[in-house]
Amino acid sequence: DRWFDAVRARVTEKVRREDFALSERVLLTTENERGNGYRPVCEGTLTLDRERLTFTADEGADTAGVRCPISFAVKGMVSVASLPGVSLDLNDESHVYRLRLSERASSTEFALAVEELGRAAR
Repeated sequence: DRWFDAVRARVTEKVRREDFALSERVLLTTENERGNGYRPVCEGTLTLDRERLTFTADEGADTAGVRCPISFAVKGMVSVASLPGVSLDLNDESHVYRLRLSERASSTEFALAVEELGRAAR
């Protein structure tokens, strides 16, 4: 649709810039004990640059046993799961993370930027 195409075009232009970076406030959640949903952990900042996708907890935040910062290398990432306008889902050997964007619906922008960076790296 036209909205998605416009977002993709905007993201493609941003990723081409030498100083590319996205940064947004998020609520970090992780799988609950039953494995059938998510529990809130803490608030912080999600940042994407040419090298890494990183969540940094707010200073002094109780991270409920989750090691922070949480960081993923962008190299080799082809895509990232997203709930358009709501969140990004990531996982490592310890947890499944759902990062809920709190200030504006930019999950699509983050997901498209990861795809664009992956495409540029190939």
